[in-house]
Amino acid sequence: MMRRLWQWFFFTALVCSLALAALVFFEQPVVDFAVNLLEPWRGLCAAITPEQWQVQGNILLGLMWLFSGVIVYAAAIGMACVILLVFVEKICKRISWNNAKSEVTR
Repeated sequence: MMRRLWQWFFFTALVCSLALAALVFFEQPVVDFAVNLLEPWRGLCAAITPEQWQVQGNILLGLMWLFSGVIVYAAAIGMACVILLVFVEKICKRISWNNAKSEVTR
């Protein structure tokens, strides 16, 4: 269990750092993509944030929404990667066990 937790943390950190690096290096194309991708997250943040804070030009609030969305999506992608790794590991073990079993019966 601890191994899976570390894998999840690793994939989350990897995806988050790559996404933030893409925001820095490829600003305009990534921002256009992120606006569409993070639209549901922005709606949730707007629903739970007081309306007094949602004024035009509140850059810190917008950055908090952006970075928290990147972290949440990275955590979800990291979890999907760990689940995929578990399935691949099980399939590989099953294949290798079947191969070993067939070699013993020969």
